[in-house]
Amino acid sequence: MDTTPSNPQPVIPCWLKFVVGRRPMLTVIRIMVLVGLSFFVFRFWLIPIRVTGSSMLPTYKNGAINFINKLAYRRQHPQRGDVVGVRMNEQKLLLLKRVVGLPGETVSVTNGEVLINGRILVEKYTQGTPPWKVSEFKLHPYEYFVIGDNRSVSELHRKDENDIIGKVLY
Repeated sequence: MDTTPSNPQPVIPCWLKFVVGRRPMLTVIRIMVLVGLSFFVFRFWLIPIRVTGSSMLPTYKNGAINFINKLAYRRQHPQRGDVVGVRMNEQKLLLLKRVVGLPGETVSVTNGEVLINGRILVEKYTQGTPPWKVSEFKLHPYEYFVIGDNRSVSELHRKDENDIIGKVLY
C-alpha cells in the first residue's frame, strides 16, 4: 500500500506565515488600505514637525516631534494663545510660533512686555524677556502677530493668515 498523500501541501516557512498570516491576500489588502490612509492623513490633514531650537521653550523642547493640524482653521480663525505652524516665505521653512496679536489690533513691545491695544498681555507660558523694543503698529485685516514662548531668543513676525499652516496638536 502506498502511504504518500495524493496532493501534498507545500511547506511554508514559519517566518513567512508570521509576516503574511494565513490569508496572504487579506494581508495585502490591509497593507494597501493602510498605505492609502497614511497618504491621505499626512498629505491633507497632519504635518509632522520636529522642534529645532529653543524659541518655544518651555512649552516645546528642542528635538520634540509634534503634528500640525492643517484642517484646524477651515471653519474658524486662529485665536490668541494658539500655537501654530507658520510658513516662512524667505526660507521655505516651517516654524512653531504662538499667536499673540489678532487682525485689527494695535501691538507694541516695551520694557519686555507685549502690549495689545495699550494693555499688557498676561501670558503664563513665556520664558525670558524680549531684548528688543517694537514701536506701536496696527495689524491689517487677516494679519497676525506671532512670537515664540522663549522671548529672550525668539524672533517676532507679522504674518498673513495664508502663512499660518495650522494648529499644533498637543
